[in-house]
Amino acid sequence: MWAQVGDGTRYAVGEPAWGTSGFRESHEQALAAQRVAAHLPQQLTRYDDVALEATLLVDVRAARRFVERELGPLTADDARTAVLRETLASYLHSGLNAAATAAVLHVSDRTVAYRIHSIEGLVGRSVLSRASELAAAVRLHRVLSA
Repeated sequence: MWAQVGDGTRYAVGEPAWGTSGFRESHEQALAAQRVAAHLPQQLTRYDDVALEATLLVDVRAARRFVERELGPLTADDARTAVLRETLASYLHSGLNAAATAAVLHVSDRTVAYRIHSIEGLVGRSVLSRASELAAAVRLHRVLSA
């Protein structure tokens, strides 16, 4: 149970572990989660939820370059681009399943297909060929632009 603190206090926590070595590991995870939490507005950041971002943010400059390289024009800060990023994130999260993405976003399969085609045109490559990199870049972009 977390106490509600109204003074802007934020928490970063590692995963539960036992013994001295477990304490050290959990503490290191909490420090890594704190690196990510510094970029986010939320009160609680769990390492398990941001392990990838924490690893990639060891070098923030390199992380920013990676996001820019992978997403290119999809890093723009406008409503249309935000919709495309949300579609891409959902599409990648659903295992490249357009029907599942359409259901999550409450749009038609054709709309998802059109958006994915637009994304591929913007980034200059197939989503399928860069799925892992794009998924990491979308997650990092969320953190770095918060």
